[in-house]
Amino acid sequence: MKKKKKRIFQGALSTILIMIAIVMGLSFLLSIFGVESYQTYISNGRLESSLVTVNNIFSVNGFKYLFSNALTNFKLFEPLTLLIISLIGISIADTSGMLDSIFLPFKKVKSSFLTFVVVLLGVCITFFGNYSYVMLIPLISILYKKIGKSPILGILTVFLGITLGYGTGIMFNYDSYILGAFTEAAARVEVDSDYVFSLVSTELIMIISTFGVSIILSHLIEKRIVPNFKKGEGISSNNRFSYPTFILFIILLLVLVYMIIPGLPGSGLLLDNSSTRYIDRLFGSNSPFSNGFICIFSIILSICGLFYGYLHNVKIGDVYSKGICKSFDGLGYLFVLMFFISQLEGIIEWTNIGVVFGSKMIDFISNLQLSGAFLIVIFFIIIVIMSIFIPSTTGKWIIASPVVVPLFMRSNITPDFTQFIFQIADSVGKGLTPVYAYFIIMIGFMEKYVKEEERSVTIIGTLKMILPIVLIVGFLWIAIITLWYISGIPIGINGYSTL
Repeated sequence: MKKKKKRIFQGALSTILIMIAIVMGLSFLLSIFGVESYQTYISNGRLESSLVTVNNIFSVNGFKYLFSNALTNFKLFEPLTLLIISLIGISIADTSGMLDSIFLPFKKVKSSFLTFVVVLLGVCITFFGNYSYVMLIPLISILYKKIGKSPILGILTVFLGITLGYGTGIMFNYDSYILGAFTEAAARVEVDSDYVFSLVSTELIMIISTFGVSIILSHLIEKRIVPNFKKGEGISSNNRFSYPTFILFIILLLVLVYMIIPGLPGSGLLLDNSSTRYIDRLFGSNSPFSNGFICIFSIILSICGLFYGYLHNVKIGDVYSKGICKSFDGLGYLFVLMFFISQLEGIIEWTNIGVVFGSKMIDFISNLQLSGAFLIVIFFIIIVIMSIFIPSTTGKWIIASPVVVPLFMRSNITPDFTQFIFQIADSVGKGLTPVYAYFIIMIGFMEKYVKEEERSVTIIGTLKMILPIVLIVGFLWIAIITLWYISGIPIGINGYSTL
């Protein structure tokens, strides 16, 4: 009986409810003691500060917020929408048998190589930002199940690949573009009015670190996580690779590329033509490509899946009307978790705990008389700690950039390198906080397969499993950026670590 109670207490939902209670309690205590901070921001080309206080959730306004915004928090919870749209396309592709034909050949692949491929894929696909989680976590779990490996192992592997590689990759990602605007504004406001941020200024360090981190991370996963999971039998299928479907996929991909190329007849339909720079037209807030990519991904998978099914005599009637929900099986618990994590994030935002905490941390580093490698390491650690309450990449950089970018420039460190340090520290921090929405999505997908493997999934247990790996990769990142800074090697195209 005690074991049962202990297991219930340690469940993911219980943990989230406890975190909500802790945050609410903190809001009460911090407001009673008058904890506050000054947040620095840029307004009309100047640095200004505003007082931020902690709002008490146990107040009239607090209770009004709790009851009037519970539904709004969930409706505006972006990961939920992205996941649902992604799963529709994945379900159709799986129901048609197309995923069998693609995944089953991986049965013959050596475990260590498969782990490396999944990790590297996770790092590289961060080009699509948070979309990478809702695309790869479901697909990799299906891959591992079909080839006789633990789906939970696949979920952990791809989550670590995406999260710990989020700050790097073969190319810049959507977040790099968004952060670059804040970096440029912060650099111009006090130090260099002519500074222009370049997305390719860190390309060299990104490419080299992508492969270095992927190799080390794959090795750590093989040594520390893989032995904890047993091999299964997988599934058998007669579905073979379809070259006509592959050709259709290439055609759809070319059509997609054509729709983001400006200046050609009928091209550029997915670009924001009201912007001048191409990068703004592709990644801007009004860009159809940026806003609708997960729909594009799902549509491409659906079309290819339906075509594959047609070639293999799969009828489009009841098979697909029921099969469209196939990937949703066993995810009821995840949707419950997402409701409560959306409330937790909403409470943190309303109470200002994250902003107050983050602003104090940034004030702390600005008051230190440090420079060079010591400043870099302390900044890295502070960003990791900030991620506990502020998992949002943009949210942290809005608080940090107006202070940190000029501070680093006065220490002879370029804004480009400063942003890169921030992004990789942010990626390490995301691997350590259960407040991160995509961490909860990982937990929910693990729970989907937990009955098959007769093991329990808890937030604390998962953190204990991945914590050593996250910390080791964190130290590896610190070593990479420190050595790169000391050596003075260029970090990208016309990009350097020092001014």
